[in-house]
Amino acid sequence: MIKPKNTVLIDRMVRSPKLTCTRNSCRTYASTLRRIAKLHNVVFNADLKWLMDPNILKTILKLENLNTLRNLVNSAAIGLQLLGTTDSLKLRERYMTQLKVLNERVDAWNKSGKLTEKQKTQTVSWSTIEKLRRITNREVQLGKMYQASEVTWSILSKIQENLILFMYTTTPPTRLEWSDLRFFSSKEINRSDPPKGNILVMGPGKEGYKIYWSDTKTSKTMGIQLLVVPKVLARLLKKHVRFMKKFWPENRHLLLNSSFKPMTRNGLSKFMTRMFQKRLRKNLSVSALRRIFLTDRFSKSELEEAREIHRKMGHKPETALNWYIKKKEDV
Repeated sequence: MIKPKNTVLIDRMVRSPKLTCTRNSCRTYASTLRRIAKLHNVVFNADLKWLMDPNILKTILKLENLNTLRNLVNSAAIGLQLLGTTDSLKLRERYMTQLKVLNERVDAWNKSGKLTEKQKTQTVSWSTIEKLRRITNREVQLGKMYQASEVTWSILSKIQENLILFMYTTTPPTRLEWSDLRFFSSKEINRSDPPKGNILVMGPGKEGYKIYWSDTKTSKTMGIQLLVVPKVLARLLKKHVRFMKKFWPENRHLLLNSSFKPMTRNGLSKFMTRMFQKRLRKNLSVSALRRIFLTDRFSKSELEEAREIHRKMGHKPETALNWYIKKKEDV
């Protein structure tokens, strides 16, 4: 397992009773705090004492992107909370005041359904993403890359580009959890003591392939999420796992970096950004993929109308789906 450069700060955040965030969230906060230090031109230190400079907030507020502003202000507030001194908590109040204003501005903009200028440069049609998947799949098949007698990063990166596109287009696109997904056969799973983290369980025949997402951004509120892997992805995963076992028999991860070590979530994010820049000349992120997918699948005006109707009827959308809405052919 690769240790990220922010390990000291991440460990401190996870252990601190002052914070209640998952390790994944702590990784994000630590990375953003390092970014703040670079932005303000100060030397980053995991003790976070440099955050006590009151001018840091002024530096952050010079930025224009609302989402970036909110992320930086929120992470700085987390850092000051971690410091936990009287002065840091007093300074944190200034950040929280700004955060409230930024949240209101971001919510208002998101509800409008408009794309930001940055989002406009990060948008393609969903059919373009699916077409790219077909192109990469053809490249892998014609190049017989899964039959390679030895592996170079050039071969592995093309194989992984194709696999990633299958992962994010044949199932509703998740965030970056695919990077730490580990694979097991159903025979290897001890039902009374299953492996921790996100796992792929590969069953024979009709048992199929199943993914258990237990370490996600929303796992605390949504619990473990089960994904039954569609057959088209299962076939590719079967071939990919066989390939991984051949060259890295001790490895359990589907994705590796250029050093042939397990890819981190941050590494996956960078890999995908480079892939889309090279293939489509677009800086597409996972968030952009999720936005493109949902915009292609649903009508914002219809969803807003449905939400308003549910509110007026005094029930949640889940209640309507489970109890009131029936198939029209049965009515």
